[in-house]
Amino acid sequence: MKRIRKLWHATVDLLEGAFLNGWQAFFQTVGYYRLIPIEPGVLYRTTEMPPQRLVALCRAQGVRTVIDLRRKAHRAEAEAAALEPAGIRHVHLPSAQVPDASTVAAFLELMDDPANGPVVIHCVHGVGRTGALMAVYLMEYRGLDNESARRAAKRIGGFQSFGRGRPKGEFVLHYAPRPRSA
Repeated sequence: MKRIRKLWHATVDLLEGAFLNGWQAFFQTVGYYRLIPIEPGVLYRTTEMPPQRLVALCRAQGVRTVIDLRRKAHRAEAEAAALEPAGIRHVHLPSAQVPDASTVAAFLELMDDPANGPVVIHCVHGVGRTGALMAVYLMEYRGLDNESARRAAKRIGGFQSFGRGRPKGEFVLHYAPRPRSA
C-alpha cells in the first residue's frame, strides 16, 4: 500500500509539473509587472520591477507595505526611495531561497498588524521566496495544512521549486505554524 501511495504522489507531482511549468512560463511573460493576489486586499506577490512601476501598482491596489526579499541592498534602497514619497512603507528582508526563522518571524510580525496591509511581497522572479512565504501565510492565517500550502506554492513556483524532496517543498512540508490562541 505504501508503494502504491508513493507511486500515486509521484504521478500527481509529474502531471502537475507538466501543467504548472506552462503556467509558470505564462506568468513570467504575461504576468510580469502585475500583483498576483494571495488574498485580495490583504496580501499580493510579484516579481522585481522598475520602482516607478511598483509605485503605480501599489497605489492602484491601496498597498501600504512592500516586503522586498531580494539580497541586493542597492536595489532595495532605490525601491525604498521611490516608495517613500508615495507613502508606501518598504521593508527589506533579504532572504535565502528557503527563508530562515528570523525572516519568517519578521514576515509574520508585519502580517499580524492589520495597519501594514495590504502588503506586497516580492523577490527577483516572484516565485521561490515569495512562494515560501505565501505558503507560510496560508498555513498561519488561512489554516491550510502543509501539503495544501505546498501545492498552492507549486501553482506558481513550478514543479522544480516546491516538489517533494526539494528544499522549498520540504520547508513547507515541515513548517510548524504557531500555536493558535483560544
